[in-house]
Parts: sequence; structure tokens; C-alpha cells
Amino acid sequence: TAAGIPDFRGPQGVWTLQRKGLPLPKLHTSFVYAKPSLTHQALLGLMQSGKLQYICSQNVDSLHLRSGVPRSQLAELHGNCFAERCKKCKTEYVRDFEMDTVGFKQTGRRCTKLGCPGMLVDHILDWEDALPPAELKATEQHASSAGLSLCLGTSLQIIPAANLPLRTVRSGGKLAIVNLQATPKDKKAHCVIHARVDEVMSVIMQQLDIPIPAYTRTDRVQLSHIAKLTSSSSQQQQEPIIFISSSQAPQQPLQAATLLPLLQQQLLLGALASSSGRLSSE
Repeated sequence: TAAGIPDFRGPQGVWTLQRKGLPLPKLHTSFVYAKPSLTHQALLGLMQSGKLQYICSQNVDSLHLRSGVPRSQLAELHGNCFAERCKKCKTEYVRDFEMDTVGFKQTGRRCTKLGCPGMLVDHILDWEDALPPAELKATEQHASSAGLSLCLGTSLQIIPAANLPLRTVRSGGKLAIVNLQATPKDKKAHCVIHARVDEVMSVIMQQLDIPIPAYTRTDRVQLSHIAKLTSSSSQQQQEPIIFISSSQAPQQPLQAATLLPLLQQQLLLGALASSSGRLSSE
């Protein structure tokens, strides 16, 4: 795909090659450093302009969230390999690293929400897992009320997700499909384009005169520090420090030269906020 991640059902897709007994495609980039494509950013532009209300994704790569799409306007029906959720309060944490498990298994971390000691589990559906009810229901409602549903870069073979766009048609709206190969829903669509999605979306954005937002990678680091009070009482206090965000060029790891000044600044601010009098920070 344009993001450097193999697809599943295209001519060189993972499942296609697996059925033929051929070697699986190689990653051009790791999931950690994959960046949103032109289409991801174009969808963000359409959303910011008010033309796009909701996105339903079957991908688990977190690229829609990285592009800047609000979580409240995104359904991740198959989960997110960078996300984990608290079993107790349902708080979701989106990380910069992939989960090691699938099927809602414990990750070994706990919820950091005040007053909640819940265990965190991965948010990646296994084959036998049901789709998330709240996100599925929201997608159904948006599909039924939409004037136009866009199906971009999907084979439309997996049920029930493949049937969701038909709700738009049944409600009097229109359906447009852009995919390199034919899909089972092509005959139901008002417009079918067999082409690369990035090329089509580039033309559409030009015609609509809507700018495509630039993508800037953000890496986050969380630290804690110990503040030593150099007073008569030799107390030590360990406090968490908020996430540090550092914007980097796309696909570039966070470099130590950029990270260290940020860490030093946050260590000092954290120490000052948690202590009074003279102190040293370790």
C-alpha cells in the first residue's frame, strides 16, 4: 500500500500469496514508522472542512489516528495494534509501540486513571472475537444517514463490515467505490473507479479546492523522577511526569540530541512542581 504496509487481498496481498503457497510480501517499513498516506491526510482535510462526518476502518495500523482524525469520529472495527484498554473503566491508551498480544489479553500494564487499578488488555480482535458493539452501532447510524459513502482501498469481502455501505444506498444515498480490483459491491455503487486511491483522492481534493493537511510525526516519552529534599528530613518522593511530545520528520526515529533537552527541562519542571526548598534530581 502507499503507507508501505502490505494489503491482504490484492494481487500481492498476504492472503492471496498465502493461498498460492508463495512467500509473503515484505514490509517496506515497520508498523512503528509507517506514516499516513495522502489518502489518510485527504480524509482528515475533508473532515476538517465539514464534508466528512465519520470514518470506519478495518485496519489495525493506527494510521487514521496518526493522521489527526479524532477518535470520536473513527470506528476501528478490527481494533488497533497500538492500543490497549482498561478492563475496568474502558479508558483507551494509544501507544507508540505495538502490542505483543491479540484477542484482548493482558499486556502487563495498569490503568493510570485516578482511582482505577484496572489491568490493561490489547485491543486487537482475534478471528473469533465480536466487533466492538458501540463502534459498529455508530457506523450503522452514520451509514444510514449519509448522503454519500466512500469505500476506499477495500475488497468489501468481510462481513458484516462489507454490508455497512449498503445502508447508505437503502436510505437513498449514493455509494462510490475506489479500489484496484473489482469488489462484490460494485453493481450496487453509483460510481466505481479501479485505480490507486491516492491518485483519485489527489484529483478530488484539487477539484474541491481543499488543502491536504501535512503530516508531522509525534513521538511521546513518559518518565518519572525521584526528588531528594536536601533539608533536615531526608525524604525521597517519586512523581510521574506527563508525556513529552516531540515533533519529528516523518519516518525518522526520535534522536537523542532532540530528546535530551526535553527530558532535562521536564525533569526540572517536575521536580520544582513536587518539592519545596533546595533539591537535587536523579
